[in-house]
This record gives sequence, C-alpha cells and structure tokens, in this order.
Amino acid sequence: MKHFILLASGTTEQYNQVTQIFQGTNYGYWHWIDNVWLIRSPFDGDTAAGFRNNIMNRIPGLHFIILETRPRDWARFSDNKWQEWLDNQWKE
Repeated sequence: MKHFILLASGTTEQYNQVTQIFQGTNYGYWHWIDNVWLIRSPFDGDTAAGFRNNIMNRIPGLHFIILETRPRDWARFSDNKWQEWLDNQWKE
C-alpha cells in the first residue's frame, strides 16, 4: 500500500476533475480541504511521476505537487468525520 499527498492550485472545476480521477476506482482518497487530496494506492507500482503524468494529461493547466509519504502519525482539529477515513484508510 502506498500513500500520496496531492496539493493543487487551480479552479473548482479542476479540483472536481482531480476527484473524478479517483472516484469509482480501487484508490482511496480524502478530500476535505479544497486543494488537498490524501491518496491511498493499492498498487505497489504507482509513483509520484506516474500520477503527475496522468493528471497533466487529463487536466491541462492545473499546477500541483504530488508527494509519496509514509504516514506514521497525524493530528487534526476538525469535524469527527475527517478522522474516520484517516483511521480506516490512512494506515500502513
């Protein structure tokens, strides 16, 4: 299982397009902050460069960075519904 953080600068339409990339797939994603996605990939072969290429081809003009991470610890101050996905999906 791999974990990625996507940070983007774009329009609401572009943000919706990013979300659509992950909907209905085997990827888990958390998108409670407008320009941030936490992505859980079940595929060992996924890379930040692979996501970059896919997003660049599908959403021209979106500026973004995607980082592979290994979540060990996190903290949040938010509605409890944010925590559910983190507890269930954002684990190694």
